[in-house]
Amino acid sequence: MAIALIRDRYKRVCSRLMRLQVTNVKLQDGHLTCDYDGGHHRTRVRTPVHVKMVGDWQVDKPIVRESAELAKNRKYGILTATHETIERYVAKKYGLPKLREAHIVANQVEYDLAKRMGVNWNNYSLWVEIIFRKEAARRKR
Repeated sequence: MAIALIRDRYKRVCSRLMRLQVTNVKLQDGHLTCDYDGGHHRTRVRTPVHVKMVGDWQVDKPIVRESAELAKNRKYGILTATHETIERYVAKKYGLPKLREAHIVANQVEYDLAKRMGVNWNNYSLWVEIIFRKEAARRKR
């Protein structure tokens, strides 16, 4: 289980955050809005042709970036933008390290949302992995 990967000092807050649902998720006019952890969140979503990762976010501005290839599938785009929005929020608000605890929390919230949206998690995860590997190979050239 994902909680086993979380360092002890973050387990309590991560466990609570992972049980929360993201609600009222909308992607329109280049912005993702959602409710999570008692607050309303709004981020600008950019979809460049190439990204380092499948998605990422800026610390100082409410902007997330996601792969344009992934965003072609509307549901996948919503999931990725939600993941990045939640990851950014929990990293900033709770001081969770981005590449570990914040990512694990965001992944769990994203998984729960995917189930509620009727998205097959295995298919989605495979597509994310394919795009990640494509971008990694492109960067090596």
